[in-house]
Amino acid sequence: MAAESAAFAQSVRAIFRDSNEDRRLKMFGSLLEKCTLDHYEVIVSLVRENDLRGCGSGKEWSLLWSNWGMRDPVGGMEFITGWDWSGWHPHAAVEAKNRTVMNCAQTDPEAARRFVDRAVETDPGDRALVEGLVRGLATVDPQVAAEWLFQSGLGRGGKFRTVVEAISRNGGHEALDERLEGSSIVFTTARAYAERDPVAAMDRAARSQLPQAATVAMNVWARQDPDAAAAWTRDNPDSPLHSLAVQLLESQLGSQEGASDPFAE
Repeated sequence: MAAESAAFAQSVRAIFRDSNEDRRLKMFGSLLEKCTLDHYEVIVSLVRENDLRGCGSGKEWSLLWSNWGMRDPVGGMEFITGWDWSGWHPHAAVEAKNRTVMNCAQTDPEAARRFVDRAVETDPGDRALVEGLVRGLATVDPQVAAEWLFQSGLGRGGKFRTVVEAISRNGGHEALDERLEGSSIVFTTARAYAERDPVAAMDRAARSQLPQAATVAMNVWARQDPDAAAAWTRDNPDSPLHSLAVQLLESQLGSQEGASDPFAE
């Protein structure tokens, strides 16, 4: 057994010595797919050894965590949350948790959700797990990802933007209209969409005739770029949301002391 372990370690080290990155990563990926799950903890130590030699192993780490998350979702998540990361680069644990949970969410969404729910109860500040779960769920079912964010209260920063982008990528504007109409997450998703692309957000609100979506989009836009928001209202007088947009823009700017007239040419 010891001889077998030593031979396996030497085969992994031989891969790491290959200076051709494309070939090295291809061989490493093939090894991860062929070896047993019992080898994965050994591989962690070997990649770490490679790091300490001064060789960058970022892409190897990504491959390792991704493969572990797909092949053994629960085992991979238990490993990365139970591992002692002291002495490692701060980004190492973040990458491990993010990649592993993301791929677990794509392979076994329910297991990933249960695991992260338990984890954030004990450590609500562990954003890497939340980010990984949302990214993984969004590729499987963006609506489920958005509802989990909404219900958990963890929808901060760019989390909802990840969901909106996933919906757009898979089905475009029509998918956004279908998924958001009447949804309890219309405000949060509309805000995320407006932050990413305010023009498209207003156009989507007009097509779907969702005044609440237009309200969120125009309020976000008026705070971020009032001149551009005003230009949109001037250039789209026939929009069914034109009057509402003007009222919202005037109201938003009226609360800003000393604001200039946004509708002046």
